[in-house]
Formats: sequence, structure tokens, C-alpha cells
Amino acid sequence: MSTNYKELNEGRYTTLHDYTNLSLLERIYFNFSPGTIVLRRLFRILDDYLRKSSIKKTKILDVGCGGGMKELALRGEVTGIDISDSSLRNAKKIYKKAIAYDLSKRYPFPDESFDIVFCSEVYGHIDVNDKDHFIDEIKRVLKKDGFFIFSIETDGNNWLTRYLRRKKLYQKLWIDFDGHIGLETPQRTIGRFKKRFKKVEYLVNNTSVFTVDELASIFPSIARITKNTSIRRIINLSLAPFYELSIRVTNLSSANNICVYGKK
Repeated sequence: MSTNYKELNEGRYTTLHDYTNLSLLERIYFNFSPGTIVLRRLFRILDDYLRKSSIKKTKILDVGCGGGMKELALRGEVTGIDISDSSLRNAKKIYKKAIAYDLSKRYPFPDESFDIVFCSEVYGHIDVNDKDHFIDEIKRVLKKDGFFIFSIETDGNNWLTRYLRRKKLYQKLWIDFDGHIGLETPQRTIGRFKKRFKKVEYLVNNTSVFTVDELASIFPSIARITKNTSIRRIINLSLAPFYELSIRVTNLSSANNICVYGKK
């Protein structure tokens, strides 16, 4: 467990948008952006679990919480854990607790402390050699029959990833750009969870859609145009329908992002 996660993640996820002060374009963008689409799916699954649950006071652990999410705080008593001090400054305003801690170590919580473990876009940042420990800790801190839900970046085999590899852009755009040092195939990812949990389900979140960042890296003319934030937002919004479509037409092996959820 030698990965320097502090260096990798410090300050990456510090800025949360105040939705009350956004322009109309920004409000539309953040309502229909790919990240929002994925989070809506996660919360629909989570809310369905909570409706069926008899838990009176839900204790939630947000693993790799970044700056925190107000939506998650509405659903229970949340403890956030993240290695980034600068990210946690905002999480401390939202969650009951927000703790700076290296996720490759044993979590600072007793066994069976939480009803739910929530984790969004973190697993792909965990080194392959640390993943088994990472999941084991999730299982340890979950209560009996506790619920976990993850949004996970994966190494999908689709036309987009094949194209980026052929152009020698895959490492730059999908690993180096955002610190995805631990991407694995969707099947391998699900397999790790199935070894440890009695019930594991999954959904494909997306595949095969270029974002503005990827397009700008491939085409210099687009890079010049998209220096303007408004233009970047408009282009990404134009891609949103294809993003939603990709969820419906893809298969598991093609997925660039999956939702994995289930019970201990």
C-alpha cells in the first residue's frame, strides 16, 4: 500500500456549486450533466432501499466524500472520510463528521458502525493492490444486512477506449488527467464485491461518449473554442442525450462506469 493518495487527491474535489446563484445556463448544465445523471441513479436506488428499510436513524458513511453532498445529508446522519484536507473544509459544513484519513489504511471506526456505505467515483482512484483491503474495510464497518452503493469508474472495452488507445491518448485522458490509477474491467470489479457480499447487483452507468475534455485533447480547433466556459457547457449538454442513450444500448463489458450495490 505505497500509493501516495494524499498527493494524488489533495484539493481535487473542493469546489461545490451554490445552485442558488448560478446562471440559467449553469443551472441547466448541472441538471443534465453526466455526473448528475449518475448521481440521480444512485439516489433512486438508495431511496428505494430506505423506503423498504425499518431503520429509525440511518447512519451513513461517505467514503472519499470530497466536499460532501447536501442530498446525502438529507437521508441520514453522515460521516465523511477523505484524504484531502482542503476538500473536507466544505464537507464539515454539511455532514455531522468529516474526517481526514488515508483510505488505504484501516478505517477509524469500530466494526458494524454504519447502516449504509456510499461511495461515488472513488474506487477507480484506488491502486489495484489496495482494492481488496478497501472493500474489506467497507464490509467491516457495515452493520449486519447493511447496504452499500458505489459508482465506479471502469476499464470498458468499447469503440471509444479502443480509439483512445490507438491514438495513445487513453493514459493521458482517462488515467493521468483525473488520477484513475486503479481502473479495472467491469467484470473484475463486480467479482471483487461478489467474493465478499451476500447480495451484489449492478447497473451500467455509461460508455462510449466523448466529453469536451476528450474532444479538446484530440482536436486543437475544439480546444481553442472551448476555452470559453459557456461554450464548454453547451457542447456537453448536446452530448447528454447520447450519454443517456449509451446506458440503454451498452453491455457490461463496454461500460466506463457502473453502479454496484447490495447487502452485507
